[in-house]
Amino acid sequence: MPRRWTILAVAIALLAAADISHAKKYGSNMLQQLPQGSVTVEGLVPATPRQNCENWLWAAEVETILKAQKIDLPQTYWITQANLGEVCVDAPVDLEAIASLIERDYQLEDGSKFHLTALRTVGAPSDMGHIISSLRQGRPFVLLWKGHPLLVTGLVYDEYGYPNGQRMYEIREIDMLDLLYPEGDERRTRSFVKGTDDVNEIGGMLEVVVSPVDHFRQGR
Repeated sequence: MPRRWTILAVAIALLAAADISHAKKYGSNMLQQLPQGSVTVEGLVPATPRQNCENWLWAAEVETILKAQKIDLPQTYWITQANLGEVCVDAPVDLEAIASLIERDYQLEDGSKFHLTALRTVGAPSDMGHIISSLRQGRPFVLLWKGHPLLVTGLVYDEYGYPNGQRMYEIREIDMLDLLYPEGDERRTRSFVKGTDDVNEIGGMLEVVVSPVDHFRQGR
């Protein structure tokens, strides 16, 4: 083979290798890696638990999630609903029980009505596109990590695109707040890092979504 054709063949091979290094192949579809993405809930004002207990922690997290959606239901409301009094309970957090407590229609003192949907999953979240969308819409959510409820406020993720326009996401880092610790305390900010932390230590997640009562019933 002439020298110029040998050089050209090597160049083409190097370009092909570079392309493959930025893509994953699944069957006959080439999955192209896109620039790394991130999302953070902006303007979040986290509530402070009134007592240093697990039940007051998840109640403060629910209060924060609802305030981000313009609904004011304080943590004391959730504590009295769950415990029939403002008591401190450090028992393991049961996301299923919390979801059952939350999901229903509500009416505030001003007469406004709304419905709360509690979306609870077991283990690590699998629908990455959904949780990225939720955070983009300003909705933080609760993640149970090592048995402790934390408030997810942001993500760092890898994004891949199929030729048909579909997207696939892989989470690299989950940014969270532990509301039991005050601003400035380094223990307040927590991060789950893929490849460093154990995904099996994620017990589940809880998302709370506000919708008008009429809209919810029409969608049933």
